[in-house]
Amino acid sequence: NKEPLIYINPVTIDPSKIYVMGSNKDTLKISISGVDYLKFRATDLIEKLQSAPGPVRIEMVCRANINEWMGRRTPQMFIEDYEISEAGNTF
Repeated sequence: NKEPLIYINPVTIDPSKIYVMGSNKDTLKISISGVDYLKFRATDLIEKLQSAPGPVRIEMVCRANINEWMGRRTPQMFIEDYEISEAGNTF
């Protein structure tokens, strides 16, 4: 069976919820309501989000996962596809 994909309705994210990680600074992490959304090798997406003049809306298609670190389990989603927009304009 194929792993299910989950559609995330457009959410508005503030730049303070966007984290760039990894030794190459190409991993994106967005924290929304206790869930971390991750995208690896996300240089283009990172540039778009960092160049936005303010909050952006993003809709995503993701795979669900559980992160376990030091005995703590937290939900996370791996971003497979996305579309971002600002004030009603897609870019």
